Amino acid sequence: TNVCTPCATAQLFFNRLCEICPTLGVCDGTAALTCATGSYLTTQNVTFNAVTEKPICQVCPQGGDCSTGLFVPKNPESVWEPVSNSDIKIFRIASCPPGFALTRTDGNPEGDACEECPVDYYNIDGSQWTDSLPQQSGTRPPPDGFCHRCPRAGANCSGGNTVEAQDGWWKFEEEHGAQRHADSWSSNIHIVRMYQCPLEACNTNNTCKGGRTGLLCGNCPDGEAWELGVCAKCSRNAQRLSIFISLLVCCALVVLFLLGWRHVFPDNFVHRFYDAAVQWVIAFIIYVAARMLPTNRRNIKLFKNSQGCVQGAKIFLANFQVVSGFISFKIPYLPELLKSCNRYLHNISIILGFQIISWPSMGCLVEMDFDKKLFLRTLLPFILL
Repeated sequence: TNVCTPCATAQLFFNRLCEICPTLGVCDGTAALTCATGSYLTTQNVTFNAVTEKPICQVCPQGGDCSTGLFVPKNPESVWEPVSNSDIKIFRIASCPPGFALTRTDGNPEGDACEECPVDYYNIDGSQWTDSLPQQSGTRPPPDGFCHRCPRAGANCSGGNTVEAQDGWWKFEEEHGAQRHADSWSSNIHIVRMYQCPLEACNTNNTCKGGRTGLLCGNCPDGEAWELGVCAKCSRNAQRLSIFISLLVCCALVVLFLLGWRHVFPDNFVHRFYDAAVQWVIAFIIYVAARMLPTNRRNIKLFKNSQGCVQGAKIFLANFQVVSGFISFKIPYLPELLKSCNRYLHNISIILGFQIISWPSMGCLVEMDFDKKLFLRTLLPFILL
């Protein structure tokens, strides 16, 4: 008669037979198999009269937690898929969440993991395993890896999917369509681009200064208008002031026209008043300069004639306009004193550059979008000429 003999303590009862306990396994003579710490329970296809699955233990990959003998991803947002490797079902990484790079190479299932992008790198879309691109793995920049380099200027990348805009810069995520790579097509990816904001417009991390709003902090909220680079509320008094300034500007344009066409409209009251004002200003400057000079040098003539003074003023204004064109450039690590000087020069350039829309209360006179303001600012110098 057949006698049923129990399996030894270190054996595994499988398919009606007592077999040696699998590597990394703990057996008690029954069909139950417990995997040691650092490994997880899986199956192996074994062929007898039919294909059956034998329980075995597999070394845990770097991206998994197998402290209980079962496989659990360390990153709960990562996706793993069962793959047959020499008739053994193992877990391999399939995708990682944003900020992490998928690490996977053929022949090394123990190295599968989701690695966070290091400092000065970022990843916005996450990463996925593609059979047609087996060489793309790790935190290297594409096409070898999945972590993009931080922009060279205007951004701070602390790792993962974090990209913060610096003071004076605006972060924008651009979507790149599918691109051909290594005889295959890659999915859409997002790349961070940094754009320089107008002077004193953008704060850190895509926030605005001076009450501004919108893309690149280029707009003001409803009911407000620009005044020397900041947004101010439009009130009835502000509208009255804007009308008064508009009248002054019109008068100034008429005066400039008459002065510029002296040979067409000779010897009128505007020319006489202008010549008298120039002589008075020159006399006042000479008086102040003479008081500041030592006694033995007070007889020095500062100006030969009024025409030289006018030419000097024109040269000063022309050079100031050239210098003001560089005010908007961002120079890192400027001392606070130079930053303040830069802001004041910017406000002066707004006034002397006839940026009328940015003058105090002038933006409240009419409401215009960015395109109309750009058109007016471009056309205004030709009107003055």
